Amino acid sequence: MKIVRLLLPLIGLLIVSSAFARDNADSYFSEFEYDKDMAASGYAENFNTKGIQFGGWTTPLYISDSDSSSSFLLNTLRLWGKMYLWDNSFLYVRGKYTYTRTDQDEVTTDNILDLDIAMLDAKFFNDSLRFAIGRKYFLVGSGFLLNGRGDGVQLEWFNSILNVDLFGAYTGLLLKDDNPYNLTSKDYTDGAKRLFAGGKIGQTFFNQSLYLIGMMQKDYSSETDEEKRYNSNYYGGGLRGFLPGGFDYIGEFFFENGTTYNYTTGEKADISAMAALATLNWNIDIVTSPMLTFQYIYGSGGDKDRKDSMTPGGNASDKDNEFFTFGTFLAGYGLRPVIGNLHAFRAGFAFFPLKSTGIFWIKDINIIAKYSYYMKDDADSPIGSYYSGTEKTGEKFIGQGIDASIRWKVFSDLAFFANYGLFIPGAAYEDSSKNNTLLMFGMNLSF
Repeated sequence: MKIVRLLLPLIGLLIVSSAFARDNADSYFSEFEYDKDMAASGYAENFNTKGIQFGGWTTPLYISDSDSSSSFLLNTLRLWGKMYLWDNSFLYVRGKYTYTRTDQDEVTTDNILDLDIAMLDAKFFNDSLRFAIGRKYFLVGSGFLLNGRGDGVQLEWFNSILNVDLFGAYTGLLLKDDNPYNLTSKDYTDGAKRLFAGGKIGQTFFNQSLYLIGMMQKDYSSETDEEKRYNSNYYGGGLRGFLPGGFDYIGEFFFENGTTYNYTTGEKADISAMAALATLNWNIDIVTSPMLTFQYIYGSGGDKDRKDSMTPGGNASDKDNEFFTFGTFLAGYGLRPVIGNLHAFRAGFAFFPLKSTGIFWIKDINIIAKYSYYMKDDADSPIGSYYSGTEKTGEKFIGQGIDASIRWKVFSDLAFFANYGLFIPGAAYEDSSKNNTLLMFGMNLSF
């Protein structure tokens, strides 16, 4: 079932984006906002006005991957309950059941029952101070550095001079088979025992938000040799906002340092890496609500003696220049690359072709397409991806990708989606490497 767990971040992103993406959003790059049923939408939502609420949703999903010659059937059921307290403060609990069936080698099934979220979210002083504690989703910036569940605490303070967001979270109490922070073999066998702590400071001006971010990640895995643990620190920031004419954008840049180990000697090694992403969307105000999107993604590489770009400890000597992230970014269904040693240039569009009909059950059909061009940062160093083609050195051109999706929101509580991804390998792979396609079909039913 390891390959299913490797796909879980992708599956989670697709489910969330297809179920909750706002109109005109590029659902390949979700805003990673809180689930709608968790948000306080207005002032003075308290027990007297809202009381206790509950509901749920289910998402059956089918995936077929030509590269692994396998298919997966995954069904996720989430049930939630929410009790309002004082103004805009609440208790929220959500359980999750996941059923997986795969025919990768032989037909196998897996069942996971987990406490998805259990948190207190409280606001004070006219919503200028927010305090959250418990099991919840922690998001750093756009979600590129960290976007996932943990047990911890978050404090946000909003004022006219500076906005401050501080957090700390531990992942070792999450169910092992439902833990997305897997980097090493110990993470897979024991569950990732990682501590995250950090914060963001920034301010919004004229619809633009400028912010600085710092985050540390401490590995508490059961490795007998402490030097083989991956401990990392991240420093950087971003700028996001809206511009006249229907444009919105986001740009982030981060440095990474810390310690890992080299596989040849097993000795501790320093980390020195960097990464960046930039996205520009143009929302055109006509009847079909088209949107054009452009994106650039970068992750440092340059470790010519590296044997593995998917996990820490893959470098043979000297500093480790591979950037590893605990967040979520999607750079194409067919290749599904990790960020290290990568340049990705992407462009696409989305529109609602039947919006002008006004027919409620077809007007919200959304068609999305995107083209990707991939290059290595260093031609002699490997990249990491879920594509199994054989790499060769001395060539920078990784290949091209085409992604297409359709989102069909039939009713407010019923939606269907389908995704297609094609990767065409370039000169960085041996000539025998084949194209890879990924197909995904699913639905989302809320109640």
